[in-house]
Amino acid sequence: MLRTGRQRPTFEVVGDYDFSFGEKAVEAFEDEAGATFDDAQKYEIELFLARKNNGSKKEFAALTIGVAKPRQNGKSYAARWYAVDMALAGMRVLYSAHHSSTTAKMFKELCAYFEDADNHPEIAAQVIHVSRARGYESIELDGNGCIDFQTRTNAGGRGGTYDIIIVDEAQELTYDQLEALLPTMSASGHEPQIIYIGTPPSPACLGTVFKDMHDKAHSSDPGSVWWLEWSVQADSIDGIDVNDKDLWYETNPAMGTRIMERTVQNECDTMRPDGFARERLGWWSPVAGRTEYIFDPKAWDACATEDEPIGTVCYGVKLSPDGSEAALSACWQGDIPHFELVDYRDTRRGVGWLADWLDARASKCAMLAVDGRNADALTSRLENYKDRQLHVMRTGDAIAAAALMLDGINSGTVTHYGQAELDEQAKAAVRRKVGRDAWCIGGEHPTAIESAACALWAAKNAKYKPGRKARIG
Repeated sequence: MLRTGRQRPTFEVVGDYDFSFGEKAVEAFEDEAGATFDDAQKYEIELFLARKNNGSKKEFAALTIGVAKPRQNGKSYAARWYAVDMALAGMRVLYSAHHSSTTAKMFKELCAYFEDADNHPEIAAQVIHVSRARGYESIELDGNGCIDFQTRTNAGGRGGTYDIIIVDEAQELTYDQLEALLPTMSASGHEPQIIYIGTPPSPACLGTVFKDMHDKAHSSDPGSVWWLEWSVQADSIDGIDVNDKDLWYETNPAMGTRIMERTVQNECDTMRPDGFARERLGWWSPVAGRTEYIFDPKAWDACATEDEPIGTVCYGVKLSPDGSEAALSACWQGDIPHFELVDYRDTRRGVGWLADWLDARASKCAMLAVDGRNADALTSRLENYKDRQLHVMRTGDAIAAAALMLDGINSGTVTHYGQAELDEQAKAAVRRKVGRDAWCIGGEHPTAIESAACALWAAKNAKYKPGRKARIG
């Protein structure tokens, strides 16, 4: 018999409810949309749709529900169909994620369902409008129902009013972001509901809201919040046998179906024990959320602007140490330097695209600063830059660039456009120690923010004066 993962949480705090629309909703989506749910996801939908005994879909049994699972266990799947069910019932739903790629993926998947007139004509007929504008994606339905999609680096809920908020990637949620979200529910006309779905945070994670919810759920006074968790319990990594396959199945409901044992074995063999315990076994490390970040989020956000940059342009390029990606930023030498992310992409097929783009703009550039072990792979392909325009960053330059960026943000003497990718990396950036006392910008994925620091350094140090001022073409 095929072994499968545990379908009920290893730990839960669930209150009383009179009934649930969950079973009917699951059957409807299985029959009409071809959706497939494991028992864990059915249980989540049962609790999302748990109601007080008045027959209304709007009287939630729980106003706040948190769901914590290890990665790749279908955390967002139940919430996706719950959002659909509620929107079809005339309720206004906000789906919020930390990463723009997550929001875009959910929007694409739901558009595929709502706009499929061939297979779901009665559903497609209810769609009034679909907005595909980046950062303002939404699906509006007949009967006032809607699903809006928002990356949390955007401001609040964009002025909308919502009955339900689904917070995906909840481990990244900060209290500043939460305080921007919650007022969007105050005028819903009834008690609104918010659902958090996420994974245990890493030590470098910026958010603290989800961890605080976890800690309260495990306390002697959990309050009214419902909490579902698939996890291994231990005070330290020394108390976890990461090679114990029983733990794999105990903490991963998708084991044996979507997650194969051989795959998990490979993760166990290649990941550090604490990383494997957190990502695959749902372990809540005692040190999660204690990292000291470089840039204060409020100071960073305060430097955002919508004004057009002025002055001569400089470029900064960061090539990641493993050669897998490159980021390109620009910075203008105005009274207040302004930087922005221009491009950020995979480089496993080379940097020809980057060399071509930069060469086409050499006549307008005061300095190009390139940082990375494989800088020669790029600079050797540049044909139109004079020696005094081109600079390969040394360690001391990278240290100075990090200090320039920190001083500019703290003093409010630089500006940026508040781009999602740059915002995410800036707020997750940590100090990477260099030598005894110095530091550079580091973090889990710092390539974009490092390129912006390179561009700022170039703007501060450029001596070459190109023929005319420019902006990105």
